[in-house]
Formats: sequence, structure tokens, C-alpha cells
Amino acid sequence: MLKKIFTKVLIILIALYYAFSLSLPVSAETILFEDDFSNGFEKWESVRDHFDMWSIVDNQADVFINTSSTLAELVPKDFYWNPEWKNIIYELDYNYIQGADKNISFGFRDVLNWYEIHFVGTSYILSHVKNGQVVWDNTGYAHIINNFSNHVSINLNEGKIIVFINNQEVINIEDPTFDNDYGKIGIKAGAGSVYPTHAIYDNIVVRSLDNLISKLSISKQKQTDINWANEEYDSAREWSDNFGIDRWGCLITSISMIMNFHGIDTMPNSEAVNPTTINTWLKTQPDGFIGSGQVNWMAITRLTRLINEEYSTPKLEYKMVPGNELTTAIAEINIGRPVILQIPGHFLVGDGVIEDSTPIPNSDLYITDPAYNFETFSQHQKELISTRTLEPTFTDLSYIHLNHDPTLNVSIQKEDQSEINNLQVFEEYLNDFVSDESISGGGFTENNTPTLQIHEIEKPENGTYVVEVSQDNFGPFEITIFTYTKEGDVSVLSYSGLVGQNKIQFKIFYDNENESNLEKGISFQTLLNDISELFELREIKKHYVAVELTKYAEFGRNSSSENLLRYVDALQQLVEWYSPQLSELGKTYLNQRLLEIKGIILE
Repeated sequence: MLKKIFTKVLIILIALYYAFSLSLPVSAETILFEDDFSNGFEKWESVRDHFDMWSIVDNQADVFINTSSTLAELVPKDFYWNPEWKNIIYELDYNYIQGADKNISFGFRDVLNWYEIHFVGTSYILSHVKNGQVVWDNTGYAHIINNFSNHVSINLNEGKIIVFINNQEVINIEDPTFDNDYGKIGIKAGAGSVYPTHAIYDNIVVRSLDNLISKLSISKQKQTDINWANEEYDSAREWSDNFGIDRWGCLITSISMIMNFHGIDTMPNSEAVNPTTINTWLKTQPDGFIGSGQVNWMAITRLTRLINEEYSTPKLEYKMVPGNELTTAIAEINIGRPVILQIPGHFLVGDGVIEDSTPIPNSDLYITDPAYNFETFSQHQKELISTRTLEPTFTDLSYIHLNHDPTLNVSIQKEDQSEINNLQVFEEYLNDFVSDESISGGGFTENNTPTLQIHEIEKPENGTYVVEVSQDNFGPFEITIFTYTKEGDVSVLSYSGLVGQNKIQFKIFYDNENESNLEKGISFQTLLNDISELFELREIKKHYVAVELTKYAEFGRNSSSENLLRYVDALQQLVEWYSPQLSELGKTYLNQRLLEIKGIILE
């Protein structure tokens, strides 16, 4: 009896040990690549000229081959795959529906160099092909169940190949011809003399066995480099005595490093991509720099599209993720994409995860700082404000962007009052950097660029957006507005005028395929609100003047369209007649508003 109990306990302990030991590496592994096909084949490309045989069905990759002697194979696009990834686990769900040929590929370099596991009946053939010839193979027993989602896991570690099917080890072998070229994973189907072939792939995950991504290969650039340090940054002479890229150029230098990392190293005019050429290009664009020295990120995405048209390099899709967590940065770096990190007044590149950072693992990053000589993010001892990503893509660059002085109250909503997805509202400024090698490369002065408030809508829906504007003190205002199509083409819709505590509205008619438009909401009712506010502020000094102006503004509001200009002219004459009873400010504002109304009538 005791022997039976002991045996059962021993079996349980052994089972627990193996379950625990098999799960340990997973928690330490880094996800390098994953796809559940919810975005179609965005991450994949065909390498055997039969892309038409692939389709997305129920968010799964479905392949159907209805001809003999045919191969169809997809591999990840270069933009989603880092050729330096080694020692990986490739996992997938594989459902074989129909046919005789069952294939799973990996180690793909090109159509003449690859690995493949070919399943026939209850056997397999594992082959290594070099220059079109099989240089090594291995055979054995393994069974892929038809019409069933088989979970396949392939471990590749320095030539050692271990394969699990439905959690059962079926291959454990070392390839003596392994040459340290891991290539790409693949999803593959074939038909020989027996056809059709029908198979389904899903839940692709590639993990690192050795957390090899510690630091990405960023070519370091400094804003203080003598090649561009003294070049005027934006229009800095207008707002600072210190005007060089060395003082303000942290972001354009970080952007230059990111673009170079993604192989974007030539401008549309054939000059090299660097802080000088980015600065020069932004200064020539209607949407390049905004406010006093802030970079409009959407102009950068547009620049990458223009370069793409010349050199077929990737377009970079921008996203801003607010908050002080490193989660986004770590996820991006782990799939081989560096990020730009924002701290108060400064931007820098995050390009590596410190796996053994203490006291909390993965709580620090390697950085390439365009100003300081710091090597880790924690050396800054400042809180993260946001993470900015620039993702290689060939798809959607659409955006709506507004910016203005923070003292202006601005809200934006859909005309149908439905929720706006992906709306971000934030403030931004830059610090003035001073180079000093005695203190980690330098430090900041107390001078900042003026703060700018920014509203961004990523991938906005087509339709009408209503913008409301007000401010505490009646006076002029200006809002800079840019809209972008899916291709990154810009419409400049900036708006300036007068406003006080009484809100005014205008509308943005957004189209992600074509030019967008703006409609001003200025009317005689707006003028009536202005007259009331100006009288309260004593910019209209006498009550009877306010009464007379109000009377004619009401006539204009209630008149037919053919008489609108008549009442504008009458009100302009009244403003002139009553000018002794108006402050200079009041007179100026009333005349500006009347000119605005006249312009709208004449459109």
C-alpha cells in the first residue's frame, strides 16, 4: 500500500517538475515576432509567386492549391524581421485540411537555401537545402492530425533542432551542416501529383531563447556635431539668442538616427539624411516646424513617404503613447524597432532593454542620447512623458493635427457626437542644451521654447469635426491645423480670428483620400456675442453705443442673404461714427470681426 502511494506521489512530483521546467524558459524569452493575421498579410510577402493562393478566412492564413507541382510560401517582410535574430522558438497552429503534402519551413534565406519539415503519413523528412541541393536530412516518426489545429513548436539553437507537436517531442537532432545563418520562418504549402492541397496557419509566435536583443545597432549622432551644430535650428534667431542645432536639435537628431536605422539614408534631393538636411527640409514645408521650434511629426511621416517614392524605403507611421511606463518601448525594441523617448524638454532614442536591471527586471533601457553621454535611461533621473514610435509600413499615414497657445481653450468632437478614437491632447516644449564634457556631455539652461498645446487624431474617420474655441480675455487667437490623407498628403487649414469667453465654432470636413476643408462658424450671432463681451469689458464705453450696434447686428442676423452686406457696411459706419466711445482695442476688434463676416459672405 505504502509502495503504491509512494509511486503515485513520485509520478506527480515528476510531472510537476517537467511541467515547471518546461514553462521556465517561456517567462524569460523575448517575443521577437508574432501575428494572428487580424491585419491580414500586412507582415508577410510571397517568395514563390503564388500569393493569389493565399487568403484570410476567419482571421487565419488559408492556402488552397489546385494545381500539381506547385509551391506557395510566405515569409515575414524585412521590415518586421531582424536578420540578427538567432536561437529562436518558432510556434504556430497548423490545421491540414486536404491533400498529401504537409510542409513547415524555417531558416529561409532565399528559394535555394532553406529548411523544411515534410510530413508524409506518420513520418517526417527534415531537410536542409543549400544552393538548391539537399545537404543534410533526417527522418523519423511524427504525425500531423488532419482537420485539427496542431500546435507545432520548433526550437533552433546553434544547429540543434527540437520539434514538438501537440506538446510531444518528435525531433531532437543536431544539423552538422548548420552555418549560423538562421534565415526567416515561413508558412508553406505544396502539391505534387496529388492535389488540391488545403491548409490553415494561425497564431505565429517567434521567441528568443537567449534574449539576444540587448541593444539595437543605432548609428550614433550628436546635435553638437560640428557638421551642423551652428546651423540655425528652425527660425530660432526670432525667439532665442542661442539659435543652433546644438542647442535645440535633440528631436531632429533622434529622428535622423531612427530613419537611418530603418535604411532611410537619402533625402528626396539625393542628400544624406542627417540633422542638417532634416532641419532644412522642415523649414521649407508648410507643416514642418510648428510653434517655436516644435517638430510636426506628421511632416516626418510625409518626408518618409516622399523618400519611399524615390528609393522604395519604408514609410514610417507615427504614434504617440503617453505615460511614464516603459511597456511600449520594451515591446517595440524586442521586435527590433527603436523608439524616441520624451522627458521634460528633451527627446532621445531608446534602443535596448536591460534584462537584468534591478530592483525590477526590465525597468531600464539602453539609450542613444543626441545630447548627453548617458548610456541608460535611468541616468536621466527624470520621468518619462511619452514614447513615440515610428513603425515601418506601407499603409495608412492619415492624421488630423491642431496646435495653439495653451491659454486658448479648444475642444474637438465629431458632428454626430460619436466618440473620437485615438485622440491625444498634450503640451510640448524644448529645453536649451549647453555642451559641457565635464558633466556627462552638458546640461540645460533655464531657457525653454514657448509651450505648445497639440491635438492629434491618429487614423481619423472621414466626416465632420466641430472645433470650439474660447479664451479668458477677448482678443485674437490662432490655431494651426493640418490634415493628412492615408498617403500622407497635407491640407493646411489654419484659422485665426477673435474670441473671448463666448465660444466660437468652426468645422473640419475630413477626407482621408482627398483634400480636407474648413468652414468658419462666424456670423452676426458671433458679432452679437462680441458686442456684449466688449461692453462688459468697457471696450465699448457707452451703453447706448452697445444698444445701437446690437440693433443693427440683429437686423443682419435676421435679414435675407441679399441684404447681409448692407448691414455689414452699416455696422462699419457705426463703428467709425462711435469711435470716440470705443477703445482702440474695441474698435480694432469690431472692424476685424466685420471684415471676417464680409469675407464669409463673399465666399
